Amino acid sequence: DSGGGPYTYVSLQDMAMETNHASNWVGAAYDAKWDTANYMDLHEYDAMMGLAEFGDTTTTPTQRRIITEASLVTMTLHSRALNGFYAAIDSCNSDEDDGSTTVTRWDAAVASLSGWAEEDEYSRGFLFMEIARFLCTAADACAETPDATDAAYASDSRINVGLLAAFRDGRADLAGGDCAGAGGRVDEIEGLLRTVLVDATAYFADRIDADGGNADDLTEGYGIATALVPILWSKDLKSQATTIEDNMATWNRDAAAVPFDREAVFLALNEIVADMEVDCDLLTVPIDTYCGGGGGGGGAASSTAPAVMMMDGGPTGTGITAPTNAAARPTSPTSSPLPPTDAVLGLDDDKEPEDEKKASNDDVNSCMHSVDGGVPGMGVGIGDMLAGLTTGRYTTLMRGAYTPKGNIDHIVKLTTKLGQIATADTYDEGLSIYTTVEDGTSLQCLSTGNRWERITASNPLYLTYMYGLWVSDDGDNDSDGYSDKKFDDGDILEYGNTIVMDEFRKKTGFDNALTAETIRAMNIWMAMATELYRASASCRDGYIRKTPEGFNPVDHAAAFWYGDATDAEDVDGSSSLYAWARSIGMKYADGGSVAENIQSGLNKLQAKVEECRGEASSAGRERVGVEMKRMVDEVARWMVVPMVQYFIHHLATESGLTDDQPTDERNHMVLYSLTTLPFLSICDEETFDELFTGLVTEIDSYDDQEFNDNLLWFQDRYACLGITCDMVGTSVHDDGSWAECVDRDASNTMIAGYKPTSDEAVEMLKIDLDISTILSFIIMNANDAALDIYENGRNAMSSRDAQIVALRDVGIPASHPEAIALYQQYTSPTNYARVTSDAITGRGAFSSSSVLKNSAAASLAIATIDMHMNILDNMYRAVTLCSEAADDPSASSAKSTAAEDISVYWDSALAAAVGWTQADPEEDEDVGYDMDGYLLYQLAEELCEHFDSCDDDTGGAVVNDAILNSFKRGQEAIIGDGTLLKCDALKSMQVEIERSLQSVLVDNLAYHAKFADNGSSGSTDDRHCLMAHVARSALVPLVRSHADSTEWATADATIEAIETSVVADEYRCDVGNTTAVYAALKDYVVFKNIDCASMGSGVCSATPYSPTDNVDYEDHTEYDDKPLDHPLFFDGEYDPMADVQVEYDAMAATMQAMCSTNDVDAAQKAYLNVDTNNMLAGRVTLMEMSTTAQHVMADELQFSQYVSALQDGVDKTDGTFRFDNKPAYEYAHTITSDALETSSKLGCRSAMVMNTWMWIVHKLNTMIDECKDPVRATNFGAVDEAAAMWEASMLYEMAEGLGPNFGHTKVGGMTF
Repeated sequence: DSGGGPYTYVSLQDMAMETNHASNWVGAAYDAKWDTANYMDLHEYDAMMGLAEFGDTTTTPTQRRIITEASLVTMTLHSRALNGFYAAIDSCNSDEDDGSTTVTRWDAAVASLSGWAEEDEYSRGFLFMEIARFLCTAADACAETPDATDAAYASDSRINVGLLAAFRDGRADLAGGDCAGAGGRVDEIEGLLRTVLVDATAYFADRIDADGGNADDLTEGYGIATALVPILWSKDLKSQATTIEDNMATWNRDAAAVPFDREAVFLALNEIVADMEVDCDLLTVPIDTYCGGGGGGGGAASSTAPAVMMMDGGPTGTGITAPTNAAARPTSPTSSPLPPTDAVLGLDDDKEPEDEKKASNDDVNSCMHSVDGGVPGMGVGIGDMLAGLTTGRYTTLMRGAYTPKGNIDHIVKLTTKLGQIATADTYDEGLSIYTTVEDGTSLQCLSTGNRWERITASNPLYLTYMYGLWVSDDGDNDSDGYSDKKFDDGDILEYGNTIVMDEFRKKTGFDNALTAETIRAMNIWMAMATELYRASASCRDGYIRKTPEGFNPVDHAAAFWYGDATDAEDVDGSSSLYAWARSIGMKYADGGSVAENIQSGLNKLQAKVEECRGEASSAGRERVGVEMKRMVDEVARWMVVPMVQYFIHHLATESGLTDDQPTDERNHMVLYSLTTLPFLSICDEETFDELFTGLVTEIDSYDDQEFNDNLLWFQDRYACLGITCDMVGTSVHDDGSWAECVDRDASNTMIAGYKPTSDEAVEMLKIDLDISTILSFIIMNANDAALDIYENGRNAMSSRDAQIVALRDVGIPASHPEAIALYQQYTSPTNYARVTSDAITGRGAFSSSSVLKNSAAASLAIATIDMHMNILDNMYRAVTLCSEAADDPSASSAKSTAAEDISVYWDSALAAAVGWTQADPEEDEDVGYDMDGYLLYQLAEELCEHFDSCDDDTGGAVVNDAILNSFKRGQEAIIGDGTLLKCDALKSMQVEIERSLQSVLVDNLAYHAKFADNGSSGSTDDRHCLMAHVARSALVPLVRSHADSTEWATADATIEAIETSVVADEYRCDVGNTTAVYAALKDYVVFKNIDCASMGSGVCSATPYSPTDNVDYEDHTEYDDKPLDHPLFFDGEYDPMADVQVEYDAMAATMQAMCSTNDVDAAQKAYLNVDTNNMLAGRVTLMEMSTTAQHVMADELQFSQYVSALQDGVDKTDGTFRFDNKPAYEYAHTITSDALETSSKLGCRSAMVMNTWMWIVHKLNTMIDECKDPVRATNFGAVDEAAAMWEASMLYEMAEGLGPNFGHTKVGGMTF
């Protein structure tokens, strides 16, 4: 409230719509410019809801958030502050005010510009003053703050210093009755705010000019410029306003048709400063002529800018966060220039050689990068175009092991700098070597000089590291759970530099040798990988044909590998990766030859680059480029081997199992944990978390007795790293007591209790790795990289033809006619098969959804479409081979051979259904992959939990037991007694498995349709709707395959019911009639004779069922009136209107059973409501108060706040958040379950304050909803039930006991 009367709540929308004070020309300017009343409200509402110009498919949720926040800060609260200031002056001029109203209104206006978070250094706020602080920080132009009482505010923007002075002086003027003086202060304040808008517009104009493709910069610039343009318009500066509007304040401007014109924007800003009364001395970004470079001295934002400004609480405290592809960021304190904003040395993809350009700032000492990532060619200003036209000193590497085509002297020189750092005497000397830029690059630039869009499109290893470090204990992100990813408070893109600088600055002091090793293992190693993948990318995008023959990224990789090494055996004098690998390799026996394999791979890749250069067609270059990428993958696997060897060696040394005693073993252990463990994050996040915590974040408490356990878990996941035990070898320190490393094959692997007989099946298990990698890359906003793995594969290799297996290909049958006929139903008349690629790339129905939802949709599509098709194809092939062998008399003597061939397909079908997450070493099932899977087996497990239909004895899905039993019986039909193929039995098992799999698909659609359709509310849950779209796409083609069947007359009607009820495209997603969907599914189930006992949904009864149906508050239209003898609550102070006696008694009995026992098992039973049926009259248990919350509390603020605050990860397959490796929306159940493992008393307390407390809040929210509903407006049941639960759960008693401890006194019968 900005008045002096009783305080009232006011919403941001109220502020946006309030009538402007007659003197508030700024607020009036917004409505006048856009010729509409309440422009700010309409603009912000459209941005929040994705309407009007923000409703197109290219506007992301993050962009809408940025626009909303920018508008609220720069327009709504800006105008609100002015209204408050002028209202205060009106009060001052009024004879009726005693001064208190005047001051209150002034203070409220100040708060609209500062926000409550300005009170300390940890919460710098979101509002106008933080924009000024951000700009001065970006330009390193903050000033000392006079009379600062907090060290955190010792420096600040000079604009903020001026604002604070004007705030104080205006308040003093009002207190002294000088109303006119306060009016002058308002003019000062508004002038300073205009200065901020001009400065910020210039800042983002620089950023956009440096990198026009940066969506965050474009959006921030739009938000700021939109606030400035109407102000210019009102000052009759229409020409300049139009220039800024056309370039920056037009949403989704066609940049191709109308390129961004920085000079025009700066000229316009230059022309307005006089009329706008902008103090040039306060600007941090120079706008040329009139202001003469600005007083802030910061120069262009591109040279020292710390981050992009997104107003939602980022690393600088504000709202100001670094996007994942921010071009310029702060690094270590050094005299060397910081990384550039957009230093491109080479060609843009669509430009010819004559368009080659250097960095946008002409400082030759800036980091530069090349097209497709990587370091520039030799010579500043020469770059890739002339890289081969100069001859360097190093015409061969390692005495002829590799002969580069171009000049690689600058790369070799980088590697020799490691030796200089290793012998540096001081921190400053070492840091100078690390940061000094020569020839467009430096050791630091190898990390800080990368561009997001380049590196993520070409280098999957870089993405893997970033993903792993982001999901680690030291990772962080924005409040949405995945934007603006960080590691150790630094931009995730620069993780290498972050780790190196941590080593430089560690508490124990500068260690020259370890620092050099850190740079080599983090920056140099990844730079080599980047160059190799860059070679493939340059081939595929055609860039290689635009460069002279001397340019070859493989040469750069070879230079990083060999450096100045000249002796294959004596490597003591070299700082190269080769010497590093050779040094650790000598400590291992029986391993593969890292040096020979990498040498061979480099030479073959060099030749492949030249082959690609000669390919005239894009198809030919794509073919060669994909071949190159697979070759690079193989070289990269060998590059990983020395990393692993160092990791094991230092793990053993830290455990006292070697005779090595480095000066700082602890940090060696941390270093090589950081270089290897991120690979595990892709395939087994839980194990990664445990190892990262034990070996990195809590290394000081490392228990050397855990060595074998850690080693066993790590070795058992070698497939995550793409390596084998044979490649690594055995440490010379292993005395036989170390955990044995065993590579997986059919002889030692069990798949969910099924024993495969073919290695093909074991390889097929690795398809899970590809799926997990795809989903991880989607979360990383690396859609192109994710699609590349989907289309070309990465981890799984067929033992039949030694070819990489790609997910896209395994879902397309190549030879079996029955499978081909079925697949055609997926492609015509509607192409359902493209759903997977659409979800991966964010196209079609997924174009406006978040990366988290798209990841979940892609996971579901792969399992239910691609891999389902692969299962059927493999089973069909197995049955056909069996029939052919049985019909061929000559095959009887080769029965075992035929069985082996059949088993390959049958085992592969099982592997495609289950995946490797259920694959355990036969000799020790406890070492298996205890993690979520991605295939139909895991989907069935999740659905039985959703429908509460899991087997009472095993806890697993009933349908999975049926599927596994059928596969086992099919295997028996193939192997049998070795003399007879039982093909009829095999065919029978194929049919049973098909039906079982289809029951999963039916339940899947039923589940998502149920929760996508919000019934009478008319709204749709986006996540479930998109998943229902995928589920429909997986099932409809199967239904369609029977459309011509004479035995099923209603097939067409069934198809129509499903297709018209679940609709999704780039414009909308809607599930309109769940009842029709269920009826259609029942029709299909009956026709296919699917066993209803294997299903959890209510499809067989055509009734939409869900686990929340027993929570029937949604159907409460009325409660019964209370009887006369109904008890009062709260010591007689609360008199309920409804009869809630049953609810009270049920809660009281359950809490008594749980809290009065010291027996944990008894408390657990009460919590789960086992053997009783008294909790809330049988409607919900204490556990279900949490587990059903995702459905009944999804739109409630308090519940969402808890989920947002506690979430510590994302579920790639479900599109939701995780907490403690469990669903974040079940946080209360997770915490209470953990508490019950400690004691029954702690479990009781947790059930009270976590589960029951939030359920009571939910009931109060329900009360509000029902109050708004005219049908239920007189229903007092919800609030009365909340009161009953508060007392019966003992929360009332707890509050009564706590009150006096905080000085509360009795009011009536209870503590106030």
